[in-house]
Amino acid sequence: YRNSSKNFSADVLSRNLYPPRVNDMNGKINILHAFGWEESCLPSEWVDDFNFYLDGITVMSNYVKKILIDNGVFIPIDVCGLGTDHFSLVKEDKDYVVDAKRFRFLHVSSCFPRKGINYLLDAYGQEFSSDDNVSLIIKTFENPHNNIKDILNEKLQENPKYPDVKIIFEDLTEAQLKQLYLDCNAFVAPSLGEGFGLPIAEAIQLGLPVIANNYGGQLDFCNTNNSSLIDYQYKYTENHFELLPSVWAEPIVDDLANNLKKTYEEAKNNSFSNLNPAINKNIDEYKWSNVVKKNINFIEKIINKTSIIPNIGFITT
Repeated sequence: YRNSSKNFSADVLSRNLYPPRVNDMNGKINILHAFGWEESCLPSEWVDDFNFYLDGITVMSNYVKKILIDNGVFIPIDVCGLGTDHFSLVKEDKDYVVDAKRFRFLHVSSCFPRKGINYLLDAYGQEFSSDDNVSLIIKTFENPHNNIKDILNEKLQENPKYPDVKIIFEDLTEAQLKQLYLDCNAFVAPSLGEGFGLPIAEAIQLGLPVIANNYGGQLDFCNTNNSSLIDYQYKYTENHFELLPSVWAEPIVDDLANNLKKTYEEAKNNSFSNLNPAINKNIDEYKWSNVVKKNINFIEKIINKTSIIPNIGFITT
C-alpha cells in the first residue's frame, strides 16, 4: 500500500495548488480540491501521480471532469464548482471612475494567449470605430505572457480610426472592481479554454449581459438564455506544455464581432433580454458555502466507500 511506509499526519489531507504536487501527501485520505484545467490533454505524469497518490479529486466544472476522465484519471471525481457570492458582501466604491465612452464592454483577465485577447481586439475593430460612442475596458495585470499593449499598438497603426480601448493594469480593491463591473454595459470573454471562468460568473451574478465562448467550464452556468455564445473551431494549444495533440477552442472572429454588435444594438434599444433575474437564477447556486459542502460530502463518500464504483468498458465486434 502506497502509504505503508509513512506516518499519517492527518485523517484527510486536501490541497489546492499549481502545479499539482501530490507525491508527498501523507494523509489517510488524500485529495485535490477545486482542480482546474483548460485544454484537452493533461500531462501524463500528472495522470499517473493522481491515480497513484490520490484517493479523489474535486474539480471546478464538468468540463474539467471530462478532461480528467478522457486522459485516464480513474479515481473518484466530483464537481464542486466555485462561488460568486463574495461580491454580495462588498460595497461598491462609487468614487472609482474610469474615463470611458457611454457604452462600455468589459474584459477581465490575465491576457494570457488562452484568454483570446487578440481575437477580441480583431472583432472589436471590425465592428466599431473611433466615431462610435463605445469603449472596451480591459482589466489585467503586468506579466511575462501579457502583450496587450503591443497588440493594441499594432491595431492602432493599422487603423487610425480604431475604436476606444482603456487598459487598467493597476491593482483594484474588491470595492473598485465591483464598481467597474457595474459601470459597464456588457462583459466579453472569448477565452479558448476555461476551467470555470470566475469573472464570467461574477458578471452574470451582477446582471451584466455576457458574451463568452461556447466551450469550456463556463458552460456549467452560461447558456443561450443568459449569454451570447461565440462559435468556435478546434485549434492546437500554444503553451509551454506542448501537449500534442492537445486542443482548445478558437473563437471565430466574425461571430464574436456579430455578438458585440448585437449586444451594443440591444443596449441602444433597451432590450437586454438576458438581464431577466429569473434567467440568471442558476448562478445563485454558486455559493462558497456550497463549494465547501460539496467537498465535505465528497470526502464522506470516500470514507464510506460509496463513491468507489467501478466503470467497466467492453470493446467488441
